[in-house]
Amino acid sequence: MQKITLKSIRKKTGLSQKALAELLLIKQSTVCSYENGDRQVNRKIAYKYIDIAKKHGIQITLENIYPRD
Repeated sequence: MQKITLKSIRKKTGLSQKALAELLLIKQSTVCSYENGDRQVNRKIAYKYIDIAKKHGIQITLENIYPRD
């Protein structure tokens, strides 16, 4: 399964970091940290990313965010 970066998901949705942060109920700086790899997304937020992506016609799974080695 191909790893999809959180930044690429956001860009495909057309959302800014701020808009995505508002949908995820987190700070913009946290979104930035996820995208830069400074922090790892917890499962709760990962599922929210998946839901937001699906609403924008982007099909991803948890394995895209957490690929198996």
